[in-house]
Amino acid sequence: MSVNAEEIDEYPEGNSCPVCKKIYNNTLFWCTVCDSKRLQDDFSNWTSEFYDLDLCIRNAQLNADAHTKYLEWIPFENLRILRRSIWNCLLCYLG
Repeated sequence: MSVNAEEIDEYPEGNSCPVCKKIYNNTLFWCTVCDSKRLQDDFSNWTSEFYDLDLCIRNAQLNADAHTKYLEWIPFENLRILRRSIWNCLLCYLG
């Protein structure tokens, strides 16, 4: 089963995963199986170029027990975009 994040782009409804149809095993509408699979399918698309760091990130992704409890590699060129987005959100919040 290949899970693509773009296939489901809205907040899930009900008590089961819209991809695999299994009942959620948590209260956060997060499918441990599908999200781990999605992250695993993406392993070949990124690298930090440091084997041990890649292994650490991948292990954190595969063993996550919540949708906010894993690491994700952000390419250096995207950090500038991310920093700008965070700054804009902060300005809106303080606004």
